Amino acid sequence: NKLCLALCLAQIFPVDGYCFVSHSEDVRSPTNVLLVPCPSKFPSLPPTPGPTPACHDVGKFVTKAAIGRAAAKRITCKSLGKSKQARRDRICGFGVLFEDMTRPVKFWCPQACGYDCAPSTSPVRSPTSSPSNNPSSAPSKSLSPSKMPSLVPTGSPSSTPSDGPSSLPSFSPTHLPSNALTYSPSNEPSDGPSSLPSFSPTHLPSNALTYSPSNEPSTIPSNRPTFRCNVEPQVRSDGISDYIASKISNVTTLEDESSPESAALNWLIADDGRYLCAGDDRLMQRYVSALFYFAAGGPAWIKAEGFLSGDDECKWSGIDCNSSGNIEELNLDDNNLKGTLPPELYHLEDLTTLNFDGTKNSLSGTLPNTFGNLLNLRTIDLDKNNLEGTLPARIFALQKLEVLDIDSNFFSGTLSAAIGNSTNLKSIQLHNNRFTGKIPLEVRNLVDLSTFTIYDNEFTGSIQDDICDLEIDSLVADCAGQPPKIACDCCIKCFPDF
Repeated sequence: NKLCLALCLAQIFPVDGYCFVSHSEDVRSPTNVLLVPCPSKFPSLPPTPGPTPACHDVGKFVTKAAIGRAAAKRITCKSLGKSKQARRDRICGFGVLFEDMTRPVKFWCPQACGYDCAPSTSPVRSPTSSPSNNPSSAPSKSLSPSKMPSLVPTGSPSSTPSDGPSSLPSFSPTHLPSNALTYSPSNEPSDGPSSLPSFSPTHLPSNALTYSPSNEPSTIPSNRPTFRCNVEPQVRSDGISDYIASKISNVTTLEDESSPESAALNWLIADDGRYLCAGDDRLMQRYVSALFYFAAGGPAWIKAEGFLSGDDECKWSGIDCNSSGNIEELNLDDNNLKGTLPPELYHLEDLTTLNFDGTKNSLSGTLPNTFGNLLNLRTIDLDKNNLEGTLPARIFALQKLEVLDIDSNFFSGTLSAAIGNSTNLKSIQLHNNRFTGKIPLEVRNLVDLSTFTIYDNEFTGSIQDDICDLEIDSLVADCAGQPPKIACDCCIKCFPDF
């Protein structure tokens, strides 16, 4: 150290503030060469923070080395650049201690040695002896994974799989699954189906259903076809049949291929463009609507727009629905209705109006007893048809019923005393039928009754005073003739006088 300092103070071999010194008298040995900063006559400034660059051009940097048998001499970076190639390459490889780092001369005279100090922007041909402190700006082409991630994806997969799945999805398909979804579908099909459905269509089917149909047909057939309602057609058919048989129509009727029930079921399964599934909430309403069409001679109707189309049944001609989409009114008067009233109509629980009257209609059969379950029904208008049988007593359990218009049919039997329970009745038209017996005294409970026509029947007895006290606006009975069929002191008209 004293020798070095003495030599520097004597400015031995000074070049631009640097001194070349040796630990021994043999200065021709490059291992004894040191290059240290010459002492300044003034105090030095504090060292600049940060690491010393590993490679930079010091311009007139001086080294002293033995070259062959020639005596050691000073060599500047400038003179080194003018040397012959062989000599320059040899000197550029010598190691020199400078700024606390032993590096080849090419690090200190990079321009003269033709050495590029700047970091590479592409991978090096061989790995470095130690990892870099920061990730590289470009992927490596090494077949083994680096210890630190690169800033961009590697150009090719590693030769061996990673120890476990990555925490983030890869941009390209991997041989092993990742913990998260990939950003885009793979270019090639996977070796087997995935455990979860993909968001985009895949070339091969997944174990679970996809969220949406594919935009284009698959390049190869899937292991199984894709079905609407997520089940095979036969499974859907069986499901609908079982539901209708257990909830709406009986099995015997459904199995009769000539029945309207069978026709409605077959249409619902095979021909309905809406293609409802077995568990659809609208299945019952749509079936009943189609059933009425087949039961009442729909193909011969005057107005049948929309019926049996793929449109919502609420858009079919004569059907009105409420805001919930449930059928509220059936208005098909004067529409050439022929056939029977299916008892299944009672499943239309929100139904308020049955309007099938008119001289052009000719419905036959009986008034189904099940209509007594239509608790929201307000109007039954079936006049001028060919209906027969008795008037079910359950009809008078309808507390909201206001209009019962069944005149000009072939109803028979007696009028039930239960009529007194429908206290909201305002109009009862029973004329031109075949009713028998006496008028029940319970009619007096109908305090809002304004129309009561019972003429052209076989009623007997009299209209009692309690009924007359209702002051009915239009009370007409068979009270003409000698003797009259029925005695009435408060009738406004007597049949057959008018």
